[in-house]
Amino acid sequence: MDNLLAKIDFDKYTWKSLPSANGFEGRGRLLAGGELVQDVLNRYNKGFQTLFFAFYADLTAEHAAAEVIEAGRDAWVKLRYLVPTIAALVTIDDDDSPLLRYYSTSADGISAWANQTFTVHQTDVPEIDLDVLRRDLGQLKVPSQHDQETWMHLVMAKTGMISKLGFLFHTHHSPFDGSAVKILANLYLKEFAKALGGVKVADNLKWGDEISHLLPAAFNIILPTEPRPIHPDSDERPTFHHPYYAETQKVVQAFASNAQIAYNLKPRKGDSGWPRPDTEALLFSKEESEKLMRKLKGESTSYTVTHAAHAALVMVNIFDNPPAAEDAAKSVSCEFLVNSRRYLQKPYSDREGYPGYALSVVPHGFPLTLFLSQTGEPLPLDKPMLVALMRRARDVYNKLKEMPVAFSFMVPVCDMFASLLKQQATDDRAPENAFRLSHDGPGETFIDHTFYDTAGHTVLEISKFFTSLNRPDPAPFFRVSSWNGVLELRADYNSNVIRRDEVKGYLEKWKEFITLASEITKDDY
Repeated sequence: MDNLLAKIDFDKYTWKSLPSANGFEGRGRLLAGGELVQDVLNRYNKGFQTLFFAFYADLTAEHAAAEVIEAGRDAWVKLRYLVPTIAALVTIDDDDSPLLRYYSTSADGISAWANQTFTVHQTDVPEIDLDVLRRDLGQLKVPSQHDQETWMHLVMAKTGMISKLGFLFHTHHSPFDGSAVKILANLYLKEFAKALGGVKVADNLKWGDEISHLLPAAFNIILPTEPRPIHPDSDERPTFHHPYYAETQKVVQAFASNAQIAYNLKPRKGDSGWPRPDTEALLFSKEESEKLMRKLKGESTSYTVTHAAHAALVMVNIFDNPPAAEDAAKSVSCEFLVNSRRYLQKPYSDREGYPGYALSVVPHGFPLTLFLSQTGEPLPLDKPMLVALMRRARDVYNKLKEMPVAFSFMVPVCDMFASLLKQQATDDRAPENAFRLSHDGPGETFIDHTFYDTAGHTVLEISKFFTSLNRPDPAPFFRVSSWNGVLELRADYNSNVIRRDEVKGYLEKWKEFITLASEITKDDY
């Protein structure tokens, strides 16, 4: 633990000038926190966490295919101007340190970049299925052989006039978290709607000026109220009595203890080859969703969908791999993911303020004693069990909000974790059978339902979307989200090591356990 007692200067994560390339300016910065871990997972674990965001759009009026394609491409170019990191590249130096690098370019260079990163797919059938394209793209390595790591795919039917579209955003996970890809989609669709309405959104952009739009690393824009590590220029000596180092130590200890007593889904063998990433989803009906969300809201206190989903997924773990009395000292270990934009300064904490990486991760466990009787027999996985677990999940999430160091601890923790992941890869680590969960929340948090041209006329509406990532290990990566009040459960998995019907079984059991919350009464809050 003593290696946590290091002085840290967050300024080392600021953008620095790079030598010019062909006369164009460049900037680079070190990856920090979760960005660093995402790079290691990508390079050392077969593209783990390669990220996708798919969204379906209905046009209010038919447009010629050529118009749609031109609008889509122009909006993509405009998005690069607004958020240049979609054209950035993670590069690795001689000591294996990753650098996020961006270079400006000319109008001709922008055209070449768009040719490589904006792709049109025209299907023979009118129905658009982005799951199929996501499955195919999941096989590809990131970055590509052309040194690109972020792409936009436009999918539409092979017809003269177009009314339905699909978009698939495909990227390296280091520059963007799951909230960021939604923000990017929203920004993109705003420009797309303007372009389809006749505005030349990609014209008159002064390339070189976009460098000023490069987002700072999240740790350089944290609220001033959050404790900082001791600066290298300070004479103060780091100790675990200092609030920053004390909180960081607690998080590292939690990771270590959870790893030692982890109780996971039933063991499966790993994948010796390249993964075949896939995704599976299960929807609640509108009525089921409304009833559940209504029941979760109590008079004086309440639960969230996240509490119910987290608790129910722990029950899936127990159902899949029932514990015995000799397992009582173990725990179902869970990583609690937190969108940490609330800890950033304005305007970065605004709805569209930070399309970058601002996730924090804190582990907590659900002891197996919760699921075993005093004689060591398994307890029923019923409504009282769900309520007990929801209360525990609620307490954990509330405590996360009260952490005195809520986000910046991720820098030293992820430095340590990245080093450990590299070592595990060298040691030919065992496959991971611990589930992961992302509680994505309502899509409306970051995405508009309707998009307009500059005259205020409706151009398109979003009908549905999904987030997905590559998962090479046997245990799926689960997520829960909603759109227009309808809940969706999803699981990303590697079809080389777990069958589709097994993943469907997990989702069905997860929904069954979540639905128990629809029967809670006033005494259950």
